[in-house]
Amino acid sequence: MKKVWQLLLRVLILYLVVGLVAGISSYVQLELDGKTAVFSPWIGIPLSILDWPGILRADLLRGRWNFQSIATLITLAAGILGLFIWRPKK
Repeated sequence: MKKVWQLLLRVLILYLVVGLVAGISSYVQLELDGKTAVFSPWIGIPLSILDWPGILRADLLRGRWNFQSIATLITLAAGILGLFIWRPKK
């Protein structure tokens, strides 16, 4: 049972880290495009942390391959790889 809780904790941390990268990269993408942010990062990044799967899905369905979607996909792939490869020491 302890291993199940450890796995759930690691998945939750992975979800939050990928969301943080997605939120920060969205503001970087806005700067690269020369646009201004509508929301303050204090509001936008926590919202992105919670809703990054929907944002990524919408980007991929529309065929938008921008900095945000690529950074999110790379972080997600590295996190999933690390989830299966990394084993905590006993």
